[in-house]
Amino acid sequence: MVGGILLVALLLRLAVVVESRPYELFGDAHNYGLHAQWIAEELEYPPSIDGPDGGPTAFRPPLYPLFLAPFYALFGDDGAEVARFSQAFLGVVVAALVGLIASMLWGRRVGLIALTGASLFPPFMYTGAAILSETLFLAVMLAAVAATVQARRSPRRVRWAAAAGVFCGLAALTRSNGAILAVPLAVALVSTAGGGRRAALISVSALLAAAVLTVAPWTIRNAIAFDAFVPVSTQGGHTLAGAYNETVRRSGDLWQVPWHLPDFAHLYWRPRFRETALRAARAPGLAPRAWRTDVPEPELDRRLRAAATEHMSEHPGYVLEKVVGNAARLIQLGGPHSADFTIEELALQAPWSRRATTYLFYPFFALAIVGAFTAAARRTPRWLWLVPVVFLPALLVNGLARFRLPIDPFLIMLASLAVAALADRLGRPGLYRHRAQT
Repeated sequence: MVGGILLVALLLRLAVVVESRPYELFGDAHNYGLHAQWIAEELEYPPSIDGPDGGPTAFRPPLYPLFLAPFYALFGDDGAEVARFSQAFLGVVVAALVGLIASMLWGRRVGLIALTGASLFPPFMYTGAAILSETLFLAVMLAAVAATVQARRSPRRVRWAAAAGVFCGLAALTRSNGAILAVPLAVALVSTAGGGRRAALISVSALLAAAVLTVAPWTIRNAIAFDAFVPVSTQGGHTLAGAYNETVRRSGDLWQVPWHLPDFAHLYWRPRFRETALRAARAPGLAPRAWRTDVPEPELDRRLRAAATEHMSEHPGYVLEKVVGNAARLIQLGGPHSADFTIEELALQAPWSRRATTYLFYPFFALAIVGAFTAAARRTPRWLWLVPVVFLPALLVNGLARFRLPIDPFLIMLASLAVAALADRLGRPGLYRHRAQT
């Protein structure tokens, strides 16, 4: 049965990729493609496109460009299309991990329901067909969660904790907010029943040490490249500043690229060329060198972050307004015509895909709400539900549908608990056996 479900999951994902050919690279997807192509040809990380000095870059965390690079090296201009097919297989791994975690916590029956739900979940298929880091991130994030569940119930606790730390480090190297995953995993290991305080301390230490060692080579590279401490990425300031500035607040837009905005023109453009640069709306690294300042990426990240934080402190009502609006957009309350999809996803031109991704999300979300009130969910260790909670700060920035993906596996698990509980009400009592002891 598991094999059949996974085969269906693969065929559906391959069908989405085939249906959406040819796929044009826009926005983040185009940027990822440039990174991967440069790595494939030059065997090094590319110069900065986003920083005005055109020096080294750490804007994109490295794991996804490194994932794409072999496809560009082997298939040239067709590398992106081949990578999309590979992500269909990676999407099957994501579905399998959702089912595995549910099975470990609540038994095989709920695991099968969760596996089926994750295999059929349209947002996984739709975003997985785009050149975006989300599918890879989901795979390593769920692997970290599965390893943590196993660490809590295995006599080889330290080994599994170290494995969880490696996957946690890979998550940080895939998305700039991935490092926050270490918080709920550490809580899980601290609260492990049995073994005492010393065993918990050793397990948490193994988790954190493995995560740090996994990230360390990239951090060392950044220290050499920038002569500054950059743990993973210089992306945070860019992301926050695009949402929190006076131009965006007054215009009512959700987000704008900072180098397009007069608020930050002094960071990117020399005074003589500012008006020309703002009209041209080019990425700094692609604009003439005479236009650009010499602000390096780490300093740019720091100053953008400081400006955005100051704006948030001065306009707390605006922050609340954005969070509420982004939450509504995140659960797609306005239907497919107002749901926020990225241009990378909209490049998947299948006419049914946007409607399916929106409307078929609603039953999963409704069932997840029901599942949250089941006895099984209430008895589940709290650390598991802390995992999606730590990714909610993305609401501060944007309500794009793909920003919800780290939360979606847990919505599917809750929906699976609801389906199992409803089946018990309609069938034999006692058929559903709760196993959430880990």
